[in-house]
Amino acid sequence: MKALKYQTVSVAITTLHELCAALLEGKKKCEDLARKIGNEQLRKTIINLEQLNVQYARELHSQIRSLGGEFNDIDWDSHHDETMNNADTKTFNIQKETLNICSKVEYPIIKLYRKILRQPVINNSLKKIIQYQMNGIMCTTLQLKLLSKFLRSQEVSIS
Repeated sequence: MKALKYQTVSVAITTLHELCAALLEGKKKCEDLARKIGNEQLRKTIINLEQLNVQYARELHSQIRSLGGEFNDIDWDSHHDETMNNADTKTFNIQKETLNICSKVEYPIIKLYRKILRQPVINNSLKKIIQYQMNGIMCTTLQLKLLSKFLRSQEVSIS
């Protein structure tokens, strides 16, 4: 019986590790995109998503440790100050790029959140954290999509 319980906790830890890694990968993609954007509102929304990813990854790291898991050294620092100072304001398709970042960040992460929520070993407290984080990611990416479409429509009406 103990071996089964240890095995299920081990599976939960592994899945949480995957999610944490995906969040940190999303952070890097947000940083890369924010460097290219000249529009301040859009850049701040992307930086918000980047910071959200880091915050959620830290929370998951704490949950992993509380379950007895270990973690390698991680670069938690957000480089948004660098990002804002080095913005490359070349013209590019804002809507296409933001939708691209949303698909690269949101969809894989949401898939992992749902995978964790389906695991029977996850306690209610952890399920609430996971659900809250998933909703936060979905909300922020939706804001990003809406802002991108709005800015795109403004560009078209000005032209």
